[in-house]
Amino acid sequence: MSKEVKDRILELLRESRSFNKSDVLVHIDFSSNQLLFSREFDRFDTANFPLKILKDARKNLKETGVNSLCIAEGYLIQETQTSPILLHPTTIREDKVRKECVVQIIDETPFINPYVVHLLNEKEIDTTDLTVENCFLFLEEAGFELNTSQENCLGNFHHHRYSVLKELEELLESPRFSAPLSRVFGEKITSDEQPFVQLPKDLLFPADVDHENVFELVDKNNLVIQGPPGTGKSQVLTNLIGKLLATNQSTIVLSEKRVALEVIVQKLRDFDLDRLGYIATADSDTHALLQDLQSCWAYFEQVTFEPAVNLRLSEQYEDQLQFSLDILNTPDGVGGISLYDFKKQYSKLDRQNSLFVSSPTSISMYLKNEDVLADIYGRGLHKSIGLLRESTIRGDHFAQLEKALQHWIDSLEMLQKVIHFVTWDDFLALMKKASICQIIENDLYKKYTALYKPNSKQQRKFYKLKKSFSALKTEIEALDKEPSHWHLKPSLEEFQFLQKIHSKRSFQFRVQFKRQWKKYSRLDTSEATNALDRYKRYLDKKRLLSQIITDFCDLGIENPELEIEILSASIQQLGEEKWQLLSEIPLERRAILTENHQLISNLYHEMKSHLNLHSEIELLSTLTRLAKEFGAIVSMHSSLLSLDETSLELLQKIDSFENHKASIFESHWTLFQQRLPSFSKFEIASLKAKATAVISSQKKEAKLFSTHILAQVKTRFSAFHELLNTPARKLTDEQKEQKKRLKKGKSILVKEFAKTRSHPSLHELFNSEAREWIQLLKPIWLSNPVQIAKSFPLKQNLFDTVIFDEASQIPLQNALGSLQRARRAIVAGDSQQMGPTSYFKTGSNEVVDLLHQASFFWPSCSLKHHYRSVHPDLISFSNRHFYNNNLKAYPAFGMVNPIHFHFVSNGCFEERKNEEEAKTVAQFVTNNLDKKSLGIVAFSEEQLQCIWNKFDAPTQLILADRIETGDAFFKALENVQGDECDLLIISFGYARDANENFNMRFGPMNTSNGRRRLNVLLTRARKGLEFFSSVKFNDFKLSENESVNLLRLWFAELERLDSNSTEIQLPFDAKTLIESNKLTLIEPHKYLSKAREFVTFQEVMESRSWVINYD
Repeated sequence: MSKEVKDRILELLRESRSFNKSDVLVHIDFSSNQLLFSREFDRFDTANFPLKILKDARKNLKETGVNSLCIAEGYLIQETQTSPILLHPTTIREDKVRKECVVQIIDETPFINPYVVHLLNEKEIDTTDLTVENCFLFLEEAGFELNTSQENCLGNFHHHRYSVLKELEELLESPRFSAPLSRVFGEKITSDEQPFVQLPKDLLFPADVDHENVFELVDKNNLVIQGPPGTGKSQVLTNLIGKLLATNQSTIVLSEKRVALEVIVQKLRDFDLDRLGYIATADSDTHALLQDLQSCWAYFEQVTFEPAVNLRLSEQYEDQLQFSLDILNTPDGVGGISLYDFKKQYSKLDRQNSLFVSSPTSISMYLKNEDVLADIYGRGLHKSIGLLRESTIRGDHFAQLEKALQHWIDSLEMLQKVIHFVTWDDFLALMKKASICQIIENDLYKKYTALYKPNSKQQRKFYKLKKSFSALKTEIEALDKEPSHWHLKPSLEEFQFLQKIHSKRSFQFRVQFKRQWKKYSRLDTSEATNALDRYKRYLDKKRLLSQIITDFCDLGIENPELEIEILSASIQQLGEEKWQLLSEIPLERRAILTENHQLISNLYHEMKSHLNLHSEIELLSTLTRLAKEFGAIVSMHSSLLSLDETSLELLQKIDSFENHKASIFESHWTLFQQRLPSFSKFEIASLKAKATAVISSQKKEAKLFSTHILAQVKTRFSAFHELLNTPARKLTDEQKEQKKRLKKGKSILVKEFAKTRSHPSLHELFNSEAREWIQLLKPIWLSNPVQIAKSFPLKQNLFDTVIFDEASQIPLQNALGSLQRARRAIVAGDSQQMGPTSYFKTGSNEVVDLLHQASFFWPSCSLKHHYRSVHPDLISFSNRHFYNNNLKAYPAFGMVNPIHFHFVSNGCFEERKNEEEAKTVAQFVTNNLDKKSLGIVAFSEEQLQCIWNKFDAPTQLILADRIETGDAFFKALENVQGDECDLLIISFGYARDANENFNMRFGPMNTSNGRRRLNVLLTRARKGLEFFSSVKFNDFKLSENESVNLLRLWFAELERLDSNSTEIQLPFDAKTLIESNKLTLIEPHKYLSKAREFVTFQEVMESRSWVINYD
């Protein structure tokens, strides 16, 4: 266990023990109008009942899921405070017919005030024997003064939060801390402590690129999700829950706001997955949980699932869309420009007379030189400039080319007098003939003329002898290189003598041979036979070689060693084709060609190196034209330097500038079609169909995914029962232990299902054998941190993942126990919204929140697509002043001017309220009660009450009913976080007083958190915002308080926005064509380069009544 982490927890524990003396658990004020004192609590006339108690209790239950209503019994007296001892959880039912409030104690055992227990522990009094039954006697014996005769007290006691103290104390006793808990304090952990989790790609709801980034990061990290208002935070969390369910992982979702949990449950309900989750936030949860478990048990006993295959076609469609966007955005997609830019120009060209070029100039290069090419064609110089090579134009001596041109012309004119030629092809033929004639003028040809004639008898004999000569020479050289045993190689006569005496068998000859053999060889006589045979073969080959040399002499080749290779190469150079051509050249012409061979060769190489000459060009006239136009060409030499070889060649092949351009584009399009045939008929408009295919497939796949999740639970549920029915002899020891637990756990649940009261607590159920069944049927738990501290044992790895929503409102100390219970944590919230408050701290009630702490040590991912507001103006102020203009908002069709400023000129701020403004607001609300959802907010509780008092009775009833059903909210500024509505109505209230003084004291807005309060308020509206005020921008003075200055800027914004602007604001600066609800996005790929972003844009805009097209 890290000492640093332990010390930090201890510090938070000390802070939490700093109790607020105004807390009714610490001190009961018998004069308070927020408490009701009585001997008996049963029925009270509504007129005599303090309804604020009921209102606050309902608010606590609705917003946090915590029932704070209790009856206090008995009091512990100290010098300056009187603390309640026993607390009885209670409910109140308002009977509107009889006009009564009915008080009923919940059927649960009362409990001792947690503050009293803390007081005993602080005085180091052992509380082991302290019980509800003996608590009064125990306290008296401990020396405390008690008052048990005082009337009991009904009020809102926030006793649940003391569970956090107990949890922190228990946490300090833990042998080790979980990975998320260690990491939130910056401790390093190993991969074993937080293993990698491979989540599936499947989705329940559409996800934008930011959501996808979350899914990638959460595989291997604890994660912070920064989710500004309306960015789909609950949607991304629901998708995460689905992915975790698919991997059989348990999840606990925590929020201080019950509404945030209900949003997630509602989203799960869309896929019938809500049955796998449970919101555990009320005191009476155990019975409700058991009913829910029983229903879930019956469902999985009966349900069956048909096998289904999810092909995930949406991934393939999205890949295809991404490929199309990549091609469109590739800068050099076609010929060095993007496909889109290419098509834009290609469609305007007349391509009937275009010419295909296998290696065309890049279009980017062509466009760079387009003006130069137009100038060349305009001057009529294209044929001449097309003759010039790129290297010639770029050469250092370009201007001197004129002299070379004249030399070529003079030389060609001289040649034409003796030899006929017109075209470049003619000149090439001339060059070939001259080369042949030059060959037959050499000495070899004159000496061996007979050998040059193809297939002649002499030529055949020459090649035969050449082959034999080469083979024998190679063999003899190989034999000469072998290790030699000869002292002296014998001559032919000596060899024949040795052979002769070796063949004799008499003793005399053997002695003679031995003596002779030693004279020639180092070998023993036993090896002489083989040596003599090898030497005989060597002499035979030498004799054959000598005969071949003699035959060469008959052909006139006296030195074959030197001559045959030279002669062979010369014969091959002439060849049969050239020999045939030579035979067709008259003798007198041969002489002329031979005489001019060097001139012809020089002209060929010089012109070839400087000019692009094609076969049919009339050589002399073309060069004459080039010489004539050379001066004009030199004058534009600098602009020609950018032309490449292909462009120059096309100049002489194509007669018009238009066809030149068309040829370049058509050639590139042909090559592009060969490379990517699927794009041959591609149109920008087809992107819509590709995106639609993704959207349609994702909806089908989401249903398949949710069914797959339920089918997995069914499979495991059946496997548990199969294990229960399997004989012990067929089970492993581990299976036997599990069977024992499952059997006992099922027995516990079946027994509890049959009961209606006196159930074990949730904490006890989770500590029992029923836990495996509960976690199977309810892998998702939704609650608040305080309730978790009360309901679940503090065990590591109790859950696989903990998700904190609205984490900026969760005090760090409240989250530690839940972090300890999980393997992995996800913290979601918005650092620009309200932070938490503490019931414990005195003085400033601002504390460190979980989001703030985790953001320093965990990877963070921001959500930037805003989906709540259907008009960008509704989020523009917050976007600019809080989110650096990073939020992308999507307009709905037909939504114009969503913000209106109502100036109440006669408003006056007296006794902390503005009566005239309240009257105006009340009338406006009355006229708009039919709106789908309403939010009415005032900057102070006094102004809020003033507005309520201005409603007539019927309006109050209607509005109260809508508030009760969740179709409206009616709150002060500091209480609106987590709420949202279609139409938001705000009353500023503050104004000049009767003396025309505007004091600029705005209650909560003047605190350091005032700017966040303003951000929360201004981001609640989906469709419209109506702001009522009795002051304007000019009434504000510059202030040292930044929150007040921001409020001043909001008034400036109000006056600017309150106009009839009809401009459509897309989340990016794009070209559009708009006709009614038809919106055509021009060049969509430039703004939506990612397929997921493209799909998101189309899906959201279509859901907001737009018909989207692309062009």
